Amino acid sequence: MIIVTSLLMVIGLLGVFIPVLPGLFLIVLAGVLYGWATDFGLIGSIVLGVMIVMAVLGTAAGYVMPHKRMAETGAPRSTILAGLILGVVGFFVVPIIGFLIGVIAGVLLAEKSRTGDWSTARSSTRTLLVGFGLGKLFELTAGLAMVGLWVGWVFSQ
Repeated sequence: MIIVTSLLMVIGLLGVFIPVLPGLFLIVLAGVLYGWATDFGLIGSIVLGVMIVMAVLGTAAGYVMPHKRMAETGAPRSTILAGLILGVVGFFVVPIIGFLIGVIAGVLLAEKSRTGDWSTARSSTRTLLVGFGLGKLFELTAGLAMVGLWVGWVFSQ
């Protein structure tokens, strides 16, 4: 069971960066499966509860950080929406990295259209990328901490 759980957790960590994989949710699912297979116990229940909280916070940060950073530039929601729409299109045109390329292009073009200035558009796009990077860093940190908690749980038995 440890091998299956480890594999699911590694896939979950990859999911932080690959949009089609549910990332932190897979790590929680792996923890639940491990708990069912090994009889949760008190430590397992506490670890799983903490993992769920970390997954929620990590996932929320992945969405909140880019929006928060964009709001600081004064960019409207329509800019973010343009980025998301082109991100989805980009994902299907160039799998995996196309999402990021589409988001960048969408924000850049929307901001250029809104402000009429390429310099401002590039600045807003850079701000979005910093927010996106911070969100992914927070998600990855949460995922690694969740895996670490699980490892501690395994060794506590």
